[in-house]
Amino acid sequence: MPSTSIADYQVIRDGTFTLQDSTNDVETFTFAVPDDLNRSTSGARKSVLTFNMRPEQDSRVTVRMHTTNIMTNRSFSQSHTRMHQETFDIDAILSTGGGVPSEGARVQFIAVGKVTFSDVVIWYQINR
Repeated sequence: MPSTSIADYQVIRDGTFTLQDSTNDVETFTFAVPDDLNRSTSGARKSVLTFNMRPEQDSRVTVRMHTTNIMTNRSFSQSHTRMHQETFDIDAILSTGGGVPSEGARVQFIAVGKVTFSDVVIWYQINR
């Protein structure tokens, strides 16, 4: 029987959190890697990280999954709340660093400046 892959997602954080570099803030979450994750999603079928953000001053943001940066030191000017999305190769990320711990892959948000985040979601493909 042929299998197919479909889109799925995890809400990593629904509420808000604020990072401010003067306090060396890093917010860490866990991405529970599904057993049926489709790891061959490179090219046009990459995974997607989405989140809302409000830079309260000119800021730079880094987001890391497992041991690899999804987004590195991206600059955002002070502004209103807006949504940002970033595509990434989930297989390449989860294959590095000696394997994923049983509790899941660590997702870290790091900011230089002051940024409020919310509604962090990771979209990916699963096999069915």
